[in-house]
This record gives sequence, structure tokens and C-alpha cells, in this order.
Amino acid sequence: MMTTEKTTGFGLFLRNQRRARDIPIETVSQKTKIRVEVLQYIENEDLARLPSSTFVKGFVRAYAEAVGADVQEALRLFEASCVAHVACDMIGAPEKKRSSFWRSFVLICLVLALLALISISIARHMADRQASPTPPEAKDAKKSSSTGMQTETAAPASTTEAPASMTQGAAAAPTPPPASSEDIPPAASPAAEAPAPPEADANATANAPENPIQTPPQDKLVLQIEAVELTWLRVTSDGRVVKEVTLNPEERMTFEAEKGFELIIGNAGGVQLTLNGRPLGYPGKRGKVVSLKLP
Repeated sequence: MMTTEKTTGFGLFLRNQRRARDIPIETVSQKTKIRVEVLQYIENEDLARLPSSTFVKGFVRAYAEAVGADVQEALRLFEASCVAHVACDMIGAPEKKRSSFWRSFVLICLVLALLALISISIARHMADRQASPTPPEAKDAKKSSSTGMQTETAAPASTTEAPASMTQGAAAAPTPPPASSEDIPPAASPAAEAPAPPEADANATANAPENPIQTPPQDKLVLQIEAVELTWLRVTSDGRVVKEVTLNPEERMTFEAEKGFELIIGNAGGVQLTLNGRPLGYPGKRGKVVSLKLP
């Protein structure tokens, strides 16, 4: 029996342990929160349909604990069987990082170009303001104001001499004609200058349309997930599966729900959760498969 276990793959080892204890695969799915088809991939050692080795290692650990098998032996058999799968992960990961690097590089270049254009436009505007001469209208206004000031200062001198001339020619000065009724401006009517009664303002305010702007609802739940390590997860929002994805480090995703979320995380120590702006931290240990409900 020992020789058979050493040459047996991890999938056959787990399946034999489950059948020996007469445990249905559905029961294992309920205990581990892993779908039945994923458990079948593990038993068949179909690594091409499984996520990266980091998540599969957590699945194997959870499977072995659920059926009461030797966890260390299952992990040893898994590491001996998935050398090609780990190599593919090591080759594929740098390409994703490289694409994210170039995306960030292009974004930074665009931001710098935009800042340069704004700086150039501001500099040109300041240079145009400094180089523009004083318009001729402003010069004429200054001259007219200075002339008016000189006239006002000279006026008192003429008034001092006015009594002598008036006494000399008082007999010869003709009497001015009386002002006609056409030259007298009409008096303003009191009704035109009277302010509007306060009842008119009240009626205008009452008949004014109401503000059509409505405040958006604040009863939604917003979940933010940020990966710090390679992580596989499954997100269920209000009882409906919305995402099943593998996140790379520094990738972020945001989900919304009205009632709550259900999460299955293959690497609990590889993600940080934030619910409605409140940090929840890491949901578990590194390499551990966890399932949780929020809130």
C-alpha cells in the first residue's frame, strides 16, 4: 500500500480517500465551498482547467481536510505532479506584469504631455498680457480726467470776479424768459416708484418649480477587492454569481449589491477587502481557501 501511494497522483489519492470513507463529492463541495466540477478536475488531475498552482494547492489542502486524509501527503503528491503547471505560471506571469507596466507608462506620458501643454498656454497668456500696450481709449480717458480736474480748480477764480461784472452790467442784462411748461420734466408718479407688496414675492415663491434634482440612494453596498498576491476568487452578489476570476498583484475590482456578498477566495492572505469605505483587511491566512458572507 505504501508503494502504491508514493506512485499515485494527488487526484487519485484524494478520490480513493473519499471513496474509502464513503463520502459523496457533493458533501466535499459543501464543506470546502468548492464547486463539484472543480473537485472533479482535481480528482482527474486536469491542471489545464484549474487555476494557478497557488490556488490548486489551497484546494487540495481543503479537500484533504474535508475527507480526513493526510494533508502533507496530498500536498507532496500535488507538488510532484504539477511541475509543468508551475512552470507555465512562472512564464505567463511576467507577460501580464509587462502589459500592466506599459499601460502605466503610457498613462504617465499622457499626463506629463497634458501638464506641459497647460504650462505653455499659461506662459503665453502671461507674455501677451505683459506685451500688450495701453489702449488709446484709456489714454483719452486719462487726458479728459486731467482736463476736468484743471477746469474744476480754475472755476473758483472766475466766481470771485463775477460780482464786479454783474454790478457793472446789471442794467443792461436782459431778463430771462420764464420757463415753459414743456421744459419742466414731469414728476414721477408714486405708483411707479412704490415697491411691490410682500404678497407678490410670496406668490412668486409658491409658484416657482421645485428642484428636479434628487439625491441618489445611499443604501447600496460597495465592495472593493485589491490583490497583493496572485489570487483566485468567486464573487456572488445578491445570490447571483457576478465574477469568477484570477487577480494579479495590484489589480483592483469593485462590486455593488443591495443585500450582501458571498466570496470564495483561494488565497485568503492575498487580498484586502474594503466595504463601503471601511477596510476589512485580509480575510484569512496566506494560501488558505476561505468562504465568507458580507456584511
